Amino acid sequence: MLPACAASCILGALSESVCSLTDVDCLCNNKDFLKASEDCVLGGCTREQAYSMLNGTSYVCNFPRRDRSQTVHSIAITFTTLASVVAATRVVYQTTKRGGTGIFWDDGLVLVALALVIAEAVILVAYAIPDGLGKDVWMVTYPEIVRFVHWLYLVEVIYFAAVPILKASFLVFFYRIFGQSSIQYAIIGTMIVNGLYGVIFFFVAVFQCNPIIFTWKDLDHQTGCMDVNAILWAHAAINIAVDIWMLALPMSRLRSLQMHWKKKLAVGTMLGTGAMITVFTIIRLNSLLKFSKATNPTWEQYGVALWTIVELNVGIICACMPSMANMMKHFVPNLLSSSSKYSTGKRRYYIRSGPKDENNSGSKSTVQSLGTGICSLPKVASGAILQTQTFEIESDDEERLFPGRQRDKASELYALGHLGPTGSICSTP
Repeated sequence: MLPACAASCILGALSESVCSLTDVDCLCNNKDFLKASEDCVLGGCTREQAYSMLNGTSYVCNFPRRDRSQTVHSIAITFTTLASVVAATRVVYQTTKRGGTGIFWDDGLVLVALALVIAEAVILVAYAIPDGLGKDVWMVTYPEIVRFVHWLYLVEVIYFAAVPILKASFLVFFYRIFGQSSIQYAIIGTMIVNGLYGVIFFFVAVFQCNPIIFTWKDLDHQTGCMDVNAILWAHAAINIAVDIWMLALPMSRLRSLQMHWKKKLAVGTMLGTGAMITVFTIIRLNSLLKFSKATNPTWEQYGVALWTIVELNVGIICACMPSMANMMKHFVPNLLSSSSKYSTGKRRYYIRSGPKDENNSGSKSTVQSLGTGICSLPKVASGAILQTQTFEIESDDEERLFPGRQRDKASELYALGHLGPTGSICSTP
């Protein structure tokens, strides 16, 4: 049965229409009549009454049944699977490379963010889509709409939790690399800001309505709820600002990286891909323009759900790129090499064993300072046996490429077991 408020709206719109009450074809094709009656119903009736009227109108007028839920389904599964594979590969490589002790805080934070993204994808695919996501509101029942708003609320809360955790993984990685450089305090300050705004907005999202159940039960939101649009816009603005700042942090140190310009360009490109996260955040922001005022929520919030899952998964993939690059260099060493012998991270060293001292079982040779040219070997007694070995070492990219993180070369060789306390070393050009 048509609600009384809806009947009065239809009669009011009919009085200004050229169609008669019995001319269904005319009414269904008269855009002015449909718009006037819809605006009146949405403004003067409850959401349940309004959606009931729209559902009946679509049935009588045989409106086309639009459905783009399959797009959300495919993208959610594809991107989440890809991010899961990349993150799992990162952790396995980190663990294997360092003999089972290679998991750092940034790796753990990426895994936490991934768990939240997987939960979000499950909600979208298993619950939100069956309850109408990607379809017009008049194609679903009112109970399905209520459940849909509930799932969308959970997606937003998870998003507000995952974003600062994902950013924290980047910041911890930056600190691990640049912790001894001039930007260490900027990184620490950004960590604090990221943590504060993340916690604040998470609790604001959770308790946006009082009681919480009003978020999806009371769709008219007449009392007890904050301005959802203001919350989402404020969060998006801070999110974008922090993204841009975090992108500038490593870029500011790019010129000081000790590597060939081709590899420096590759690192800059890798860091630049982080800008994709900001782009997706801006696109998502556009879909939030009428979040709380949507008259066709199951259709209009399609963009929010789509770009939320894309943004988070791309963020996880970007966070794993440095580890993936190191892994590729490990298994395909020539892939990222350049024409410079210094760009590969390999240096050639000579180890010289000196003659035996009559009063000491050790060698007389002492450690020489490492230079950029060929060093002079110490003089030895006549008739002494001289043995020279040539070998190459390759240090970890994170410790080799960034200032302030390099290990002492003599200590490095000693740790490799090739240099005794009395050995001598010198570096080739």
